[in-house]
Amino acid sequence: MMPSSWRRPARILAALAFAFLLSGCARPINRHAERLIREQLNGYIGPAGAWTVRVDGAPLNTLRGDLARVAIRGSGVALRDAIELAELEVTLTRLKIDIGRRKVRSVGAAGFRAIIAEAAINRYLKQDAGGDPNYRVRVLRLQQGKLILYGQRRMLGRWWDFTVRAEPRLVSPTRLAYDPDRMTVVGVRLPIPRSVLRRYARRLASGFDFSVLPFPVRITSVAVDQAAVSITGDVEVTDGLRDQLDEMARLAAPKDTTAPPP
Repeated sequence: MMPSSWRRPARILAALAFAFLLSGCARPINRHAERLIREQLNGYIGPAGAWTVRVDGAPLNTLRGDLARVAIRGSGVALRDAIELAELEVTLTRLKIDIGRRKVRSVGAAGFRAIIAEAAINRYLKQDAGGDPNYRVRVLRLQQGKLILYGQRRMLGRWWDFTVRAEPRLVSPTRLAYDPDRMTVVGVRLPIPRSVLRRYARRLASGFDFSVLPFPVRITSVAVDQAAVSITGDVEVTDGLRDQLDEMARLAAPKDTTAPPP
């Protein structure tokens, strides 16, 4: 027999589900779950221009805490000490939540995709206040597989143009790097010191460090085209991630303001 403390909330959930199904509109159940998740994202991942959440699956399963798929998408996502993301997509499948305990029981799989626009990389590079005043970045352009930095060096009373071409490479599950020894410098009559190239390489690498995300990731592919850098990978389902999801579930749970039954 169901314990008396469970009967009232169980009856309410059943009545809500029946009302939605009877009206032919079961989608509001998933929309409610989407709103609860969306409200936590600014604090959990970071501020964004907009967050959207899509929960897929049978509404009655959602009420039981079995979510077939949760797709989170942010635009203009600001990360700490990293380049702003034009888009961030995180997808979790077969997410199972213990509704009573407000804990995540399991996650089937999780993945992510991040898009970094050319304009955001330029803003990030020009925010580097600690650079050598004799060097300046005019603009960075993206080409197929390469980042091309157009800069200037001040010497002999004038500014000299130079161009640096670099290819990103994956050096860890969370970080891209730009090897200064593999950077190609063209269009300058005066040599560019390696120390300057190393500084540009470090600045770019720090902006593409995805360890700043609040969940562990493993980058699997990187693509550069004329519009953006696209990075895809897996979200590692660790105990730490489960703890973070538990906290989100706890914060998202509706507060019970009704008096207990006599």
